[in-house]
Amino acid sequence: MRKISLIIFATTITIYVATWFTSYKSLLPGYHYFFYTSAKYNALQKQIKNENIFLANHASDNKSRNLFDKNLENCFDNTLLPYWLGTRWNFYGTTQIPGEGTIACGYFVTTFLKHTGAEINRSHLAQLPSEQMIIELVDTKSIYHYNKHVFSAFIESLKSNGNGIYVIGLDNHTGFIEVSDDVYFIHSSGRFPFCVIKELASKSIVLKKSKYKVVGKLTGDDKFISYYTKKALHN
Repeated sequence: MRKISLIIFATTITIYVATWFTSYKSLLPGYHYFFYTSAKYNALQKQIKNENIFLANHASDNKSRNLFDKNLENCFDNTLLPYWLGTRWNFYGTTQIPGEGTIACGYFVTTFLKHTGAEINRSHLAQLPSEQMIIELVDTKSIYHYNKHVFSAFIESLKSNGNGIYVIGLDNHTGFIEVSDDVYFIHSSGRFPFCVIKELASKSIVLKKSKYKVVGKLTGDDKFISYYTKKALHN
């Protein structure tokens, strides 16, 4: 009996460790409770806020403007996003605490951006049609439509627009696109696994099925950067 228990325990640990190195690690027990806690998240937000205040005072410098972009990209790679992964989806979800409650796709986009330091009205923007939300976030020159593109051409076109962070609007959905070493789709998914996920855009069923696609590039956009400088200069 003891041997069977040890085998079960060892198998469980092996599966847990193996899953940790996949895109589903945020679904593991203890992910938010032990590793990506709300206390750590709040500390990160304060740190990001202080960085934005400093950068806002030098916003006219090209180097500082580039650092705004780099900070935003870091929020998606190394700081804030890992805390949101695994947060449960719900059509009416509005949580502001990653890992607790539920979050709808639009509210995920606007809440996440607000937590990176952007001075935006998250509720107002989340309730807008996705293209209108994008229009309020970025200049028209940073907006691209892909309604008539075949899917493979859409992915390649995103790459050609350069690395960075984008907001995307679909038929009935919205989320982020990250172009870096590959193209990723980050969203609060109403399909399995019904939570905030980061997946390869080329593998996303949601992206493939949507006939309507409009994206707004956040990084490098003057209008979007102004949402950070206005907030930071008034703190």
